[in-house]
Amino acid sequence: MRLGRLLFALTVLAQGVLTHPVTAQEAQDSLALKDCVEIALKNNAEIINARYNVDISDVAVQSAKGALLPRISTSYGANKAVTGPRITGQIIDPATGQVISAAGQSVVSGSQSVGANLSMTIYDANTLSSIAASRANHRATEQTFQNTRLTTVQTVKQRFFQVLQAEKLLNLNKESVRVAEESLRRAQTMYEIGSAPVSDVLTARSNLESRKVTVITQQNAVDIAKSNLAFTLGIDVNQPIRLKEDTLAVRPIGMAYEQALRRALDRRPDLKARKFSLEQNRRQLEGTKSQIRRPTVSLSAGYGWGTQNTPFRGIEDLFLQNYNYTFGLSIQMPIFNGLSTENTIRQRKLQYLQSVEQLRRDERQVALSVKQALLNLDRSRQQIDAENEAVKAAEEDFRLAEERYNFGAGTILERLQAQERMFAAKNRYINATYGYQQELANLEAAIGGLEEE
Repeated sequence: MRLGRLLFALTVLAQGVLTHPVTAQEAQDSLALKDCVEIALKNNAEIINARYNVDISDVAVQSAKGALLPRISTSYGANKAVTGPRITGQIIDPATGQVISAAGQSVVSGSQSVGANLSMTIYDANTLSSIAASRANHRATEQTFQNTRLTTVQTVKQRFFQVLQAEKLLNLNKESVRVAEESLRRAQTMYEIGSAPVSDVLTARSNLESRKVTVITQQNAVDIAKSNLAFTLGIDVNQPIRLKEDTLAVRPIGMAYEQALRRALDRRPDLKARKFSLEQNRRQLEGTKSQIRRPTVSLSAGYGWGTQNTPFRGIEDLFLQNYNYTFGLSIQMPIFNGLSTENTIRQRKLQYLQSVEQLRRDERQVALSVKQALLNLDRSRQQIDAENEAVKAAEEDFRLAEERYNFGAGTILERLQAQERMFAAKNRYINATYGYQQELANLEAAIGGLEEE
């Protein structure tokens, strides 16, 4: 009874040491999955560039609209010319009585002019089609931006769980080192009392060193996984990252393939972007056809005022004299331009047909990705159950092998093999658990995101 109380007290003490309370700073530094997603949506370079592309496409729409706005210009000109005196003849100077040359006076001349012109396109089918094409391109760019957000969230989730998976495997490898150290101590004890050969000690020591190498390798994998996550978050890859693991729910999605496919076809932003690109190519084709089928109508107006050697006396001069007004209406209809437009029409038509085929290919690709995501997710869910049972069986097998070795009925090799099978089963279970979460992220991206429950 006293021994039982002592063991209980030691157990409570050990739990108190190993499960020390998390400080406020540690809790603040820990990032949950939601935190990582929010950081990436603000800092990820791909998202920022996609947002710039949306702004650029919006400027392109405004530029296309500008082709229908009036164009106004003004001008002002002035010049002044001075002509020096010229010799007009010879005269006798009364004072000296000598003959001298006579010169006239300097001549000053100048002119001024003021002008204003206005021109405006009244109707141009090609310009209207260009505006519609620019709008379609802007919508496609917006959907591409949404798709970038979706794929970034998918990548964040995958790398988040990859870090947790790597850390779990690191802890498992450290546990295997502790078990290997215990095996070495037992082998040394058995050897010292003459119950085991020296080869058992050497085998146990070799196994321990091998486990230490595995820990080093796995620590490197953890560091790489954290760097990959930091890069996706848009922060310094050298910045320390601590993650907070939420409860990992493993349950059937409850979504049939047909339902998932319909949702993907309706919600996938990359498909929406492809459809808007198809609309853009159609508008461009219509605009090119209109160049040889429809006229271009434009209006122009102008005002001018000019004077020669007459001083400007005020604003009223602009409307009282020396002015002119012009009005014009232009209708242009192309007849033949060396087959340039016809070749452009053929090119636009081929580009449109190419976009149609690309859309069909993308829809088939979406169907394939949804099918694969559902199958992989179901496989991962079943694999978790199977690996969990495998861990239980491997732990029992290791316990029996350890007891046989302690009582001298088993060998060190049998114990190490059972130990290897146990840790291999735990390794597979960890991979299956976090692999399920990564497959779930793939399914979310494949169907355009899961609805909030």
